[in-house]
Amino acid sequence: MKFCLITGFLTCVLASAASAAEEGAGGTAAVPVETPSTATPIADVRFFPPPTLGGMARSATGEPVLIRGTVTWLSSSNPHSTPSDADAWQYVVVQDDSAGIWVNVRLARERGVWRGADGDTDDLEAGMQVEVAGLRDLDGFAPLIIPRSIRVISRAIHLPEAVPAERERLFNGCDACVRIEVEGLLQGFRSGGVHGNSHWVLVMESDGKRFLATVPQQAITPDPAHLVDGTLRVRGVAASRFTTRGEFVAPTIHIGRDEDITLVASPPTPPFESPLLPLPGISRFQREPPSIHRVRTRGIVTYAVPGEVFFLQQAAVAVRVETQSPESLQPGELVEVAGFVDRSRVVAGVSQAASMSEALVRRLGAGDPPVPASIQPDEIVALNMTARENGLIARPGDYDGCLISFRARLVEIRRSIAGGLLLLSSGKSTVSAAIPAAGFEELKKLEVGSELQVTGIAQVDLKPELGARPIWLLPAVERIDVLLRTADDVTVLAKPSWWTPRRLAAALATTVGILAAALGWVWLLRRQVTSTSVSLATEMRTRRESAIEFNATIRERNRLAANLHDTLLQTMSAIGMQLQSCELSGREGGIPAANHLGLARRMVDHAVGELRESVWALRSFPLKGQTFPEAVVSLAAHLAEGQEARIMVEIEGVEADVSDFVAGNLLLLVQEAIINAVHHARPASIHVTVAFDPSHDVIDVSVRDDGQGFVPGTQPGPLRGHFGLQGMRERAERLGGTLHIESDPDRGTTIRARAHNMPNDREIEGE
Repeated sequence: MKFCLITGFLTCVLASAASAAEEGAGGTAAVPVETPSTATPIADVRFFPPPTLGGMARSATGEPVLIRGTVTWLSSSNPHSTPSDADAWQYVVVQDDSAGIWVNVRLARERGVWRGADGDTDDLEAGMQVEVAGLRDLDGFAPLIIPRSIRVISRAIHLPEAVPAERERLFNGCDACVRIEVEGLLQGFRSGGVHGNSHWVLVMESDGKRFLATVPQQAITPDPAHLVDGTLRVRGVAASRFTTRGEFVAPTIHIGRDEDITLVASPPTPPFESPLLPLPGISRFQREPPSIHRVRTRGIVTYAVPGEVFFLQQAAVAVRVETQSPESLQPGELVEVAGFVDRSRVVAGVSQAASMSEALVRRLGAGDPPVPASIQPDEIVALNMTARENGLIARPGDYDGCLISFRARLVEIRRSIAGGLLLLSSGKSTVSAAIPAAGFEELKKLEVGSELQVTGIAQVDLKPELGARPIWLLPAVERIDVLLRTADDVTVLAKPSWWTPRRLAAALATTVGILAAALGWVWLLRRQVTSTSVSLATEMRTRRESAIEFNATIRERNRLAANLHDTLLQTMSAIGMQLQSCELSGREGGIPAANHLGLARRMVDHAVGELRESVWALRSFPLKGQTFPEAVVSLAAHLAEGQEARIMVEIEGVEADVSDFVAGNLLLLVQEAIINAVHHARPASIHVTVAFDPSHDVIDVSVRDDGQGFVPGTQPGPLRGHFGLQGMRERAERLGGTLHIESDPDRGTTIRARAHNMPNDREIEGE
């Protein structure tokens, strides 16, 4: 991992403050700010709210403040630059007896707050006494000052004594801007700084935690390599590395003088004479606490990024090695490394294995490229899970950092900041395969859905301890990712089917659309056909019923005419003759006129009875709240009045609802049959039977008499004015049924009719 120079001005660069007026062309004049007349202790500026600063009104850019103290550190500047150059920007730390604070000259110039001369800060040195007037800003890691001016009070050089660092305060950023003294092991260094690599950045460890220290390059010559693995005591100004949301990450110590660095203990051995440990055992159980100094190990290189990181492997165990060495290592080389064991990735739950940092490398020999282990991600997860459940070490290894090869299906391709990602599906596992930018340009042409053979460095990610999961159990493996070395690590085994999910979805959508349109068209057509059929059926039924009604009306009129001719007309003629006889007898003065009048009266009574029967025959037979059997009984009782023949009614089967349409026609049929039997057969008894058959929606009606009977086919018909039997047959046909006549001379007559009692008859009546 590369470390960049972390200096005081990093703190201020990340700080953002409220907007202020700018001076110069295109800007606006700065808002006048009243400066307090007395200096405020720095502790009050840093740790107390605005009302404690003398009650001064807060300006648009911050709270006006005035402080006095000693310059303890300042960024180097280029004396040959102009005030507008970035090289001229300065960051100063001022400390008094209460605390220390950052003074951001760069931000003051940028915001137009600075009122000092361009060269006012060029001759500042650490140890001088200054007075700073400006504005307090709260948007840094800790409150800082945006100065309007810096005035030197005393040029005598006198730095405050460095305070011994307390571990808890140091590694939480509490001593920021205060001169402290801390002792630690030097693990490595970087060359950095703003002007021509003017600083060394020292990577140090104290009590198992890392921190950085910056020191002018002239303080350690030619470089700090001879001090690595030694113990140093450093004195300087504490600063903080933090995130853009202001949360502390790690401390930094800014050292300004040669005498502020003291070698406490020299390195115990040269790098490659340090203890040699087997690759799998660099961080395993030992009888004594492990040394904080460098260790050595050996292994086969599987992948390397020069100057950054490489991986060593032995069997199914691998180690990640971070280095500053620019050597280009090749896969298959046997190398020896000397470095420091770093467990921070394990503690953070990022990795299964401790890594090595600040490592030096030397080649031991070249070999064949390593052969990747053929193992699926699901197998690695299961292997580690079994070991975890048993509280044992995974055998043959955990495969974290090892070169593996497996089969997978390409699910998605994504571009990332460092290159690209291939999202893979392998068994139950979803694997993210990272590849550098150069290789991604070739792999981004792959088709989603392709079957691939993937080779890369396994990255075993641990599952964080969340929720109710027991934290005392061994860490569990959450997922397996891989680091691809080049585009050659991916081989296409099979291209995806032309029927990709997107194409299949489009085809299905089109098919569904066509099917929906067809179904809609069929539904509309069916609805139209149904509507037309109903209309046609209604019209046909209406025409048929009208025709039937017309024919029935004609038949009834003919029958009525015949009845009137045969009964009333003849009777009225006879009455007329009797009355004429009475008239003649009266002219002659004879006595027989009384006989003629009595006979005429009896004829009139007979005619009234016959007229009543004709009127009854013309009536319709709605049920009017009666069931059909009850209506048949009522009809029989009425027709039996004044007749010698006995009329009996019998009901068979389970009664069913009968519509008025069916009931009316059946009642007229029964009436016609009874009247014909009474008038023509002279029976002693008439039996009427109504039989229900609900399973077939059928009603059977029979009228049987014991009269004189006749030979079927010889009875008078419509041509002779007799319409009774013809009318009954047509009524039965109207009901979708049949009519049968059985008769023999002197043996009576039986008329059988069958009608269909359809449920929709009631629906038609409702319309």
